[in-house]
This record gives sequence, structure tokens and C-alpha cells, in this order.
Amino acid sequence: MILPDATPDASGSDATPTAATKSNSVKRDRAERRAGRAERARKAATRAAEVAETELNGATGSSTTPEDSGAPACDPRYPRLSPDEFVEHAKRLLDTGWHPLPLGDGEDDKKGKALLVSGVTGHDGVDVTSAATLRKWAEKYATRPGGLNLGTRMPLGVLGIDVDCYDAKPGAETVSKAEAVWGPLPATWSLTARTDGSRKLFYRVPDGWTGPGILEGGGVELLQRHHRYAVTPPSIHHSGNIVRAFDPEGRECGDLPSPSELPELPVSWLEGLRRDVEALAKATVAEGHQLWDRFKEGAMTHEVVEQVNKALDAIGDGASRYDTCRDAIYALVALGAERQSGVAPALRHIGHEYAAALGPVRGATTARDEFDRMVQGALRKVAANHPAASMTEDDWAMADAAFANGGRWNPETPGTRAYKLAAKSRRVALPSQPDGRQYTQSLAGITPRKVDWLWWPWIPRGKLTIFEGEPDVGKSTMTLKLAAMVSNGGPWPRVVVGDDESRNEKGLTGPASVVLVGVEDDLADTVVPRLNAAGANLARVSTMARPRDENGRPVPFLIPDDVDRLRHAIEEADAKLVVIDPISAFMSDAVKPGSDTANRKALMTLADVAEQTDAAIVLVRHLNKGTGMSAKHRGGGSIAYTALARSVLLAAKLDPGDDRESTDATHALASTKGNLARAPRTMGYQLSSSPTDPDSPIVRWAGLLDESADQLVGADGAKPDSRSAAPVRDEAEAMIRELLAEGPLDAADVRKVVAREVGCGEKTVSRAADRAGVIKTPVRDGTKITHWRWSLSGRVAPGTDRDSAETDRERTGED
Repeated sequence: MILPDATPDASGSDATPTAATKSNSVKRDRAERRAGRAERARKAATRAAEVAETELNGATGSSTTPEDSGAPACDPRYPRLSPDEFVEHAKRLLDTGWHPLPLGDGEDDKKGKALLVSGVTGHDGVDVTSAATLRKWAEKYATRPGGLNLGTRMPLGVLGIDVDCYDAKPGAETVSKAEAVWGPLPATWSLTARTDGSRKLFYRVPDGWTGPGILEGGGVELLQRHHRYAVTPPSIHHSGNIVRAFDPEGRECGDLPSPSELPELPVSWLEGLRRDVEALAKATVAEGHQLWDRFKEGAMTHEVVEQVNKALDAIGDGASRYDTCRDAIYALVALGAERQSGVAPALRHIGHEYAAALGPVRGATTARDEFDRMVQGALRKVAANHPAASMTEDDWAMADAAFANGGRWNPETPGTRAYKLAAKSRRVALPSQPDGRQYTQSLAGITPRKVDWLWWPWIPRGKLTIFEGEPDVGKSTMTLKLAAMVSNGGPWPRVVVGDDESRNEKGLTGPASVVLVGVEDDLADTVVPRLNAAGANLARVSTMARPRDENGRPVPFLIPDDVDRLRHAIEEADAKLVVIDPISAFMSDAVKPGSDTANRKALMTLADVAEQTDAAIVLVRHLNKGTGMSAKHRGGGSIAYTALARSVLLAAKLDPGDDRESTDATHALASTKGNLARAPRTMGYQLSSSPTDPDSPIVRWAGLLDESADQLVGADGAKPDSRSAAPVRDEAEAMIRELLAEGPLDAADVRKVVAREVGCGEKTVSRAADRAGVIKTPVRDGTKITHWRWSLSGRVAPGTDRDSAETDRERTGED
């Protein structure tokens, strides 16, 4: 049915509420916040002007008074911020989730941005939250030569991109080149005291994510929780300019916002910038000292000199000197373990230059201690991990003899096998293909094929799938429900993708086997009873056998070490579904949780097994503790999980306060990522007790939902707050009343038109209908309900049964 257009008013404008007005209250709130920030920025700018005027008067001998200038004079006791100014703005940073720092002039660095305290930055830095400490800093440092400025350490999950364009630095060009590769950066809040394009941009990143210290190309540094900090308003730059904050629209706003308001750094940038610090075991301090004692004396080798120059260049440049020096130190210690000469004096030389460069800023003792920690860390890691570090003097003597002139490993020795193998390896060529190509393969010979599905479009076969959620959403119960459906070949719930409906006609239609790996619960008292409650065919469900060591203790299954065991298990059971619950419990200790590269390599072994066996491997994991992040960043551990998985499923609790007229769901299953098919609509489900075993929960499907994965995790911008939701619902209610004023209409038509015109979801329309007192009446063809009609004031369309409408709605759910 086509609904009539709204009648325009006398002015020619549409009298019907539209989506253009739905966010008025939100805009007003934001405008008020901007106005507050702008007022604080105006005051800060006035303060900067006063400082500049004072400095000018001091330089020229002018005797301008407050009456002459029309502005209050600066207190000459405070070269930059007064104690009250520092405390006021530091508390404001604390209140919004930032971590204030006291900054000022260093011994040689007179730019007002040297850190004045220790222990509050770096990997081991402690955030200060005490107002008393802020006041102590203010009183102690405000009157010192050079005065006091305010800075902030990056909060957890925040990245600053420091773009330098002054003195011909290529920061803007470097960012442009990166955007050409990774896509444009979203508009965001920024800080600057310059007018040449230099600025600091701030974004949210996943908790624990780390990147390099600099962006390749120069002029750009990355501010991270463990690395560097930012000078914040109303600090005074060494040029006399005020440090100012700007919002994403480029308007001066006075302060940085709460970190949760920052936009997310795009995934392409996260992937391009990530820096993985591999998990390396550490030897004892004594073993590290023993390695140092074995370093070979003599002149520096070419390789040693190369690492020394790399470190000295970084120290002189000042950009990411810590990261570069750390890497060079590790490389030098490894060269020392390999008996290259000159490593010890090389490290002493770098240490001297490091302390000379940082001493005036951080203090000589602090700089020397930092360098010593880098050396000690490298010694302990190399001693524990480098093969050369475990070689004895006898081993080295044998090796020296073998490589000496005439030795059996010397390539110049006639008849040596090492020479022959090396020569042979140089002549090995890649096999030619039928078309004569050797280094490329034409795609013309590849036969396209469709993706095989276990459950379309949720879980593909031959691929990795992630299933994640909070601890109390029934993830294990859901995976056992899935195992039961696979073991029986169904029945599968109704899935809707766009205009298509399916009960898994494109997926698995017959019974198949399942392998469960390390389900967290006990098999006898929990897993088997729950499988029985779900109606599983237990003959088709298996678990991984656990071998035992010589002492009878079970040997754990580890990834990537034991993936061959998993492949054999899948082949033995002819399984089409594998559930690893939880995946984090089976990652080898050598796979560092925060390292994308290490996790990617480990998970690739699972992906290979899935492809070889054509089984769907489902990895269960918990969510992280982040708030405001999109669903794709809420998975626990490395982002490599989400990147490698072809499908990511999210289970979440629904807000019990939400009114859903067509479902009694308490939980939701949503698609966070799906590379191989269009996204399905979110499915509702209930966790209830089994009729045959009250102690065993089961999953009951409960219709379709409007919520997306981002809305379910509370991602910023995905779920409107109450201030914006109420006006939208009021608009929807008014429009429903207008549409139904002349009589009943089909519910589906009303929902579609109101949702489109007001700019809201169908759930909001249903709530508005309830508020408007809409009577929802089923229309039948015999005993079957074909559709629903909505009406006001008891107007019921012919062919409907008003007396049974409410009962029908409760029993069947309005479709």
C-alpha cells in the first residue's frame, strides 16, 4: 500500500517531522561544550598575549601598566603558568581521562617541554591521580627559571600523531604519502602552537596496540602510552604562542575531549603501523654478565660499526632515539655473542652519547640508567635465545678450525661438501609452468568455485571463524547447540540476509561429525549433559585425546606446536566442525598475546589445517575491557584474530529495559565481520533450562533483531543516548498518529515509512507505536496470520479479529 504524502503547511514546508531534526538536542549539547572550550581558549589566548606583552615590555624598557593596556598584568613570579592555572587545567585533564605532567625548561633545552619529574612515563610509568600531587608540582615548579607548562601522557588506547612542518620538516608530506597507501585519516581533535601546519592529532586504538616511534619519511612521531607525551593548553610555547586545542571541524575548543570521544584510527593504519615486539625469554642477570665477559676484544668489525652509526644517527636526530638505540643494542649484543670484535667499546661509546644527549633534559643519572637497562635487557634476551650464546670455548675452537684455510667448512677448500652444496644451491631454479612462466602464475587457469558453508552466512567451511562475547552470554552453550545441529544435520534457525531467507539450504544439510577442543567445562557433569539437552547425536561428537608424559601428567594441546595432532583428529573423525574453547588457553607461551606478527603466524597454521581438511574451525574468545570501541576492536588479544578470521560472530546480552514487540529474546547473535557473504540480520535467542534437565541450559531461538554488533557492544556513535532517542521517538509517535488518523494501515508499511522519514530503526517505531496506543491486529487467511494492521482509537479493519489480537501477538510475535 502506498501511504499519502504529508500535507505541506502554508509556508510550503513539509509539516511532517523529518530526520533533519532528530539530533537537535545532541547538537545543542555539543555546541555548549564547544562554547565552553572556546571561552577557555579565549582566556588562555589572553594569558598568552599578556605573557608576550610582558616579555616585550621587559625587552624595550616600556612601563606600560594594566591601565594602559586594558588587561591585567602577568604575575612576574611565574614565567609561564601560575600554580592555580596549572592545577585547574591539570584537574580538567584528569576529569576527562588524561594524565597530566609538569613540563618546563631543561638544562640545555629551553623550549618549556622537558619533563620535570621521573617515573610517570615509559613502560613502567605510574599515572598520577592525586590533586595534592598536582598542587605540589605547581608550587614547586611554577617559579623556577623557564616556568611551568602542562603536558599529558597518552591514556591507554590513545595514539597521538605528531606532525612537524617547521624548519622544512616534511611532516605533512609524510602523512600525505601514508594516506595514499592506508587511506585518509578521519578528522579529529588536535593541539598546536604553530601556524605552519604542525600539529598533534589524536585517535583511539585498541588497548595494548603498539606502533613504531616514527613514521617513515620523517617529520612525524607517534605518541603512545609508553613513548613521549604532548604539551597541552594553556601552556606557552617557546615562541610565545599559546598551545591551543581544535575540534574536528577546525574550531578552537580550549581543551582535549574525553579519550572516548576521539575517532578510531582506521584499521588500515593500525595494520600498517603496528610494531610487534616478539616474546623472547630472558636469562638471569648473571648469565647476561657472563655473555658480556665473553665478548671478543679488538677493533670494531664492519657490522659493529654499522650498528653504532645507526644508533648515533638516531641520538643526533632525536626522533625515536629510544626505539632505534634499543634495536641497535640488541643487534650489537647478538654480534658479540657471535664473537665479532669491538662490541663492548661500541656499547660504551653509544652509552656516552646517549647520556650526553638526554642528560640535560632528563638528568645524567636517569639517562645512564635508561641506557643500562636497555643493555641488560639485550644481554639477558640474547643469552637465552641466540644459539651462539650457548657455544662453549671448545665449540668455537672447532668452528674456527673448520672455517680456517684448508678447513672442511671453508668454501675455498677444494672438494669441501660445503662448497658443493653452496654452489648447487645457487644453481637451483624455480620449476617452469606449462606456459613457460617461472616467477608468476596466470589467473586465467584458475577455476572459480563457490564458498562451502557449514551455516550460511555465519560459518564458512575450510576457514577460521571467531565467536566472541562476555563471559555470561552463553558462548559455550551456543557452541554446543551448534555442535548438536551439525551432528543431526539440523534443524537450522531462520536466517535473513537482505530480502533472502534461509534455513541453511546453502550450508550443511546432512549429519556430520564435530571435534571439541578443550571446552572449559567438565565433560561428564557439564558438556555431555548439555549436549544431551540440546539433542546432539553423541556418536558424532568427539574431543581431542590428551597424551600423557612419562610421569602420567596430561600433555596440553598447544598452538602452533600441536596443529598436526588437530589435523589428524579432524581426519580421523571426518569432522566438519571444530570448536576450540577458549583459544587463548591453547596458544603457546612463545606466542606473545600483544604481538600481531606472532599471533598471525600461529593462527596461520590453524587456517592451513582448516583449508586442508575443509572443516570449519570456530575459535571462542572473550571480549576486552575497552569501552566505546567498535565491535571489531572489542575481541580480546591481538587484532590478528579478527584479521585472519573470515567470519566473526558476537554474542551479547540485550538490555532488559528495551521494549521489543516481536521477540522475547534476552540475548543476540550478531555478525561483526563477514568477508564471504552479505551480513545477516542479528538473531535473538534465550538461555533457558532444558525441560528434561533443569540444570542444563539450552539455546532457544527468538526471532530477528535490529541491533548491529556495534550497538550491542555500545560503540560510540552506534547507539543514541537518551537525549537524542527521546526526540526521535516523539517524532515517530507524531507521524504514526498522523498516518493512522484516517483509519487502519498495514503495519509493515507504517514501519517502513516512519523509519525512512524520521531516520530511526524499526525498534524505535515499535516503541513509538506503543506510546501512541496503537492497536496491533492480525489479519488471517483461515487460521494462518498473513500480516498485521495498526489502528488508533479502536478502529479495526474488516477481516480482523480484535478480541484475539493481543493473544495472537503474544503467541506468534508480529512479523
